[in-house]
Amino acid sequence: MLRARRVGQTGTVQTPPAAITRPPWRLLVASVVYVAVGVVVVVATRGVVRDLALAALVVLLAATVYFRMAALQREVAVGAAEADRAAQERVAAQAEAQRARVDAELSRTRAGLLSAVSHNLRTPLSSIQTASSVLLSDNARLDEAERRELLETIYGEAGRLSRLVAKVLDLGRIRAGGVEVEPRGADVEGLCQTAFHRVRPLLGARPVVVAVEPDAASCEIDPAILSQVLANLIENALRYTPNDSALELRVRRQRGSVELRLVDHGPGVAPEDRERIFEEFYRAGERTESEGTGLGLAIVRALVTAHRGRVWVEPTDGGGATFVVRIPVRFER
Repeated sequence: MLRARRVGQTGTVQTPPAAITRPPWRLLVASVVYVAVGVVVVVATRGVVRDLALAALVVLLAATVYFRMAALQREVAVGAAEADRAAQERVAAQAEAQRARVDAELSRTRAGLLSAVSHNLRTPLSSIQTASSVLLSDNARLDEAERRELLETIYGEAGRLSRLVAKVLDLGRIRAGGVEVEPRGADVEGLCQTAFHRVRPLLGARPVVVAVEPDAASCEIDPAILSQVLANLIENALRYTPNDSALELRVRRQRGSVELRLVDHGPGVAPEDRERIFEEFYRAGERTESEGTGLGLAIVRALVTAHRGRVWVEPTDGGGATFVVRIPVRFER
């Protein structure tokens, strides 16, 4: 008698579990008949014949129990295998769905980044093209001051393009894992002072306060990452605060981490923008007049995350924004 077969999704022929594990009905009926006959023989006979019939009956009962237990074991094994296979298929399906979601999110991110980069490239390119076309025009009657103004426009917009491209490349390199964190003994107070010294021409008469608590002055941290984080945060604060408002940089030790708080007294950041300002090309309050690249804070978050830290923004008492960076470090004794 041929057993039924079915073809699975993989194309291989699979035998249904019932055809493997269930004992044939003929064997079951035969066992019942043999037991019944054995009982009759045992009851109806005496002597040696009876003893032989009893022994045969015991053997038959033992064989029936043995085969039934074997069949049950096979059922359990097949059931466990099927359950394991089903669980693996579910895990594989979930992993595939997760990969699909990640791929879709990456596609949306790439599309959004490309769109934002294109938008931010368009303005300086347009300015460069306009200024250069005027300079090249034979009909233009320009004095020396006007000519210099157009040249300065070209130079400034070219610099803006250069900074944008550099920051896009930096952000891509960081997110691709191209930045290796190399913690070592660092003079945190010196790094903070150096960060403000580099932007001294932009500070003007702006008051600056740097306060580093003694137990946080030296720790094991990547000085290059910390310098870049400070530079981007200070540059952002200078761009969005009044020229005469003070900046305060306070550093302290906080539960196995170094915490930096850059305090400004500008317009502050609205609650709904406090997370989004760390996204690429997002400007809080739609401040499109800013000449920034819109990538500084995104780079800050990427660098801090690479150092296993966190960055967020809080309101400043009396008005303004306080950017907080917390990075786990090992302090020097």
